[in-house]
Amino acid sequence: MYGGESVRVTFKAEKKIIGQIIDWLGKDVVFTNATEDSVVAHVTVNENAMLYWALQYGLSVEILAPESLRIKMQEAARGLAEKYE
Repeated sequence: MYGGESVRVTFKAEKKIIGQIIDWLGKDVVFTNATEDSVVAHVTVNENAMLYWALQYGLSVEILAPESLRIKMQEAARGLAEKYE
């Protein structure tokens, strides 16, 4: 769906969306650092595809790495906030 290279992405997510993570990103996702409420996920995926996926689950997800994707998320969030001010 999206062209370009895949990158290694690390993100923190609420445990309640683990099913959606696996449905969307596949069974190659590695989960670490689980707490009662959250988990850290590691996956290799197209950066643009991950941006749009993370925007969809934005209230339940925080991109931790790569920094380039964090910056894209910040820019997208600012753009959305400006539209709804």
